[in-house]
Amino acid sequence: MNRYDFIKNTLLFILFFLFQWFAQYAAARLSDGGSKLFHILMYGGFFLRALVWIEILRDMKLISAFSISSLSYLIIPLLSWRFTGEEYKSSYLLGGLLILAGILIFSVGEQREQSPEPAGESL
Repeated sequence: MNRYDFIKNTLLFILFFLFQWFAQYAAARLSDGGSKLFHILMYGGFFLRALVWIEILRDMKLISAFSISSLSYLIIPLLSWRFTGEEYKSSYLLGGLLILAGILIFSVGEQREQSPEPAGESL
């Protein structure tokens, strides 16, 4: 992946997480008796997230994209805590650290798989 693709995918994942948070926020407002406008905002957020997801999959392997998207379990509660004042539990942080560890282990394995085998070590 070149530098342009890295920056593009990073920005796309930021949009992905923001649209997901926005849609979940609208859904929570709707369940609290919010107006029908939150219906439109909820579906609009999920629709935009789906469009961004399709764009992400154009440049990334599905398994890599899914592993990064799992960070939403850490990012969405952080956004909710920051912008809506929701409680942020320590279990979210612990779960997020476990997810990050899994992504790091996955990426190390992926790099080893893609690196060329040194000459003389083949069977």
